[in-house]
Amino acid sequence: ATFLKNIENRMASWEGRTENNENRRIGDLLLKHMNQGTMEHYFKYIDTHLLILEKMEQAVHKNNKFEQVYRDFEMQKVCYLPLTTLLLKPLHRLLHYQLLLERLLNHYGAGNPDYPDANMALSKVRTVIKKLAVKLKESENMVKLMELQRDLVGYDNLVQQGRQFIREGCLQKIGRASCRER
Repeated sequence: ATFLKNIENRMASWEGRTENNENRRIGDLLLKHMNQGTMEHYFKYIDTHLLILEKMEQAVHKNNKFEQVYRDFEMQKVCYLPLTTLLLKPLHRLLHYQLLLERLLNHYGAGNPDYPDANMALSKVRTVIKKLAVKLKESENMVKLMELQRDLVGYDNLVQQGRQFIREGCLQKIGRASCRER
């Protein structure tokens, strides 16, 4: 919440100023946000995310009350995404930070006073993303299998260790006269 407030305050201070663009910096805030504490939180979340998903999947099958609360949460119109996908959002946020910082640096050029801070923040984000890459794929695979298992009636064993989701898309039933999507 502090990070967001800092960015909002910084951007509010830019309002109406066109003569002095040197003070329009944001890289220092990003660099400050990517401190050791934040990095440790991301590393912990990356390390435990798959375990969280596995425990949640087990709880859905073993505890009827948990399953009902889980389904009720997802049925609310406030929640537009499955809970498992919401749990992936913090990991995806880092990828968004990387893209935003890369675009910002390309826009700035090396002579901009904000370039060093933004570049250092990008370096820190890339450090976390290196650790994230393999585990993110595993987590995304697990989420996809969990969602499929929930949506397909009669398949209670889709989520298994080592099972890999291959492809998503529409199936077509080919008939004599036409093709129909399934």
